[in-house]
Amino acid sequence: MEAEDSDITKTQEVLPMEEGSDDEEKQFGSLSNATLDSNQEESKKSEKAEENKYDLKHWDYLIAEASKKGIHEARQVYQKFFEVFPTAGTYWKQYVEIELHHKNYDAVEEIFQKCLPICVSVDLFRIYLDYTQNIKMKKADLPPSVKVAAITNAFEFSLGQVGLDITSSPIWAEYIDFLRSDSNPNIEAIRDVFRRAIPNPMHNMESIWSKYHEFEKWTEVPKNIEFLQRTYDEARKVYRTRKSYVEGINKNILPPSRGQQKELHQVKLWKKLIDYEKQNPQGLDNEQLERRINFTFNQAIACLYHYPEIWIMAAQYQIETLHIQKAKEVYQRAVHALPHSLLLNFQYCDFLELNNMQLEADALYRNLIKSESDNLLVWIQYMHFCRRTQGIQGARKVFFKARKQPNCTHHIYIAAAQLEFYVNKDECVARNILELGYSQFNRNLDFLQHYVEFLFHRNQESYMRVLFENILSTLPNSKATEIWNYFLKFENLNGNLEAVIKLESRRSKAYTGMDPSGILSLVQRKRFLDLWPCTSKELMSFSNDYHPPELEDKGEDLLNAGTFEKEDSDANVANSKKKEKKSTVVVPDLNQLDLYSRGGSSSILNLRLTEFIQCLPKSWSGVEIDVDKLIQSIRDNRLEVDPNIFNNAPPRAIDSNDNQETFSQVKSRELADNDVYHRRTKRQHLMSLVNKRERIN
Repeated sequence: MEAEDSDITKTQEVLPMEEGSDDEEKQFGSLSNATLDSNQEESKKSEKAEENKYDLKHWDYLIAEASKKGIHEARQVYQKFFEVFPTAGTYWKQYVEIELHHKNYDAVEEIFQKCLPICVSVDLFRIYLDYTQNIKMKKADLPPSVKVAAITNAFEFSLGQVGLDITSSPIWAEYIDFLRSDSNPNIEAIRDVFRRAIPNPMHNMESIWSKYHEFEKWTEVPKNIEFLQRTYDEARKVYRTRKSYVEGINKNILPPSRGQQKELHQVKLWKKLIDYEKQNPQGLDNEQLERRINFTFNQAIACLYHYPEIWIMAAQYQIETLHIQKAKEVYQRAVHALPHSLLLNFQYCDFLELNNMQLEADALYRNLIKSESDNLLVWIQYMHFCRRTQGIQGARKVFFKARKQPNCTHHIYIAAAQLEFYVNKDECVARNILELGYSQFNRNLDFLQHYVEFLFHRNQESYMRVLFENILSTLPNSKATEIWNYFLKFENLNGNLEAVIKLESRRSKAYTGMDPSGILSLVQRKRFLDLWPCTSKELMSFSNDYHPPELEDKGEDLLNAGTFEKEDSDANVANSKKKEKKSTVVVPDLNQLDLYSRGGSSSILNLRLTEFIQCLPKSWSGVEIDVDKLIQSIRDNRLEVDPNIFNNAPPRAIDSNDNQETFSQVKSRELADNDVYHRRTKRQHLMSLVNKRERIN
């Protein structure tokens, strides 16, 4: 360690550049400017392409334009699109339809092999089944029994992929019709499909139930209907609830992880659906429940392909259910989908490390270093990984490689020093690393603060004073505020009173106009943690345009301190009044609020308002409005109302008893209004019936 440190600290000789002629300088300058312009243009193009990479409208435009030119150009655009959105079932369906239109059946087969294992689109599987029955099997020169078996396998594969979808009822119905259309139908096979379909909550499940009624009547086994009646009723009940969770989800949207409101709303809806499925509303057994939840995760991943959180949630569920290999497969798909997501890659590395796959984790870290060499966080996490798996020597090897990187920053030195001090308990090596970093980053405020904080409690007074003086001599005053505070804190703990006062005087000269009377410095010197030598009112009286950084936000913090209970109450009142003056929103007097009571003892809720509330949905899964932004928009866009528009309004007679209306009078007046409202509504309903009958006649 010492030898390598000494080798590192050697100064490097910099060779001076030879001075060229003015003509050469102009020539190279013009070339460099031209190269710079071309590089900037290429950079803008690449940024534009990267920006449009997740824009579906842009892709739709490219696909439409390519389709006009021909199938070859359309294939190229689709292939590029599926590199970004490989789980977009709607676009795979469009691609298949184009190839079918040109009768490129070999290409269709190749497309199905790529998309069917990873997509969960019901429409895509329906076109696959239609192709298998009406094109592939009709063209094939095979015995009828082989064709029936092939179509049956296609249906079983499709139901295994999307049979749990809430919109999968057409596939179930088509499968049942196909089995019943056989000249010699297999009764038990048909009944088995019915028994698998009926417990599945989905659209139009009543149609499948009625078909099952007809089937059992035809087979003359009505007892089976009673056996499945309870299962069907439970499935219908769950269907209603599940439908409310699914209705707001847009399965055709493929959002990137950009944090826009619509995208975040979709993520929120998928999370709610996953949580709902985990509650097991149907009371499924473990195997069926896992299948249901895994299917929901696959649906969410297909739509939120670029969101690392969904991938991590899916892998975590596999870990919770003790399927380690399946969790590994999910992580492998995830890092393939999001290779530049450090969070996802780090989580995968932790998973491998926890499950005794350190060699694979080490290989993954090395690949990350190659692909993300500019990101020093990868080096730091790899350093911590090597310390856990190989000991401190492994971490040191990573540190020696990381500090040789051309983009190495102070973070590497701080991380290595912390490992040596807190983990290896070697204060000497930690200090050597920080000294090495100080030689390169002696003007970096973040590094200096960590360095000073590390040495603060090392009981080396003379060295600390020299370090403070060196730092203050190199840093400009605009960046040295925190260093001054550390220096004063150090002198308060270790120095004498004369040294502290001299240092306060030096700081006042460095920051002209700050604390001219010295009262704030005195407060800082005599305080301890949350114990203050003055009251909040006294501190307010020390007002000055320039406060020490530690006192900038102390005005409100001090109001909540428990030391000055008596003063705090007065200060809080004054502070609240001050805030009320600044506020432009009129705050109602809550003491005058008359709360609504269901018993009707306080007030009556108008009957029309009650009917309106009953019409509102119990849960809302649509667009969410930011109320604060809406109010701010209304406040910022006030309409100027012409007062003359009210001149033609008749004056209202003022009744002296208006403000003295009793509760019984209010009740009778509102009941009368509601009675008139109901009579008018009933009359309108009768008129509509009469008009309808006249139209029929």
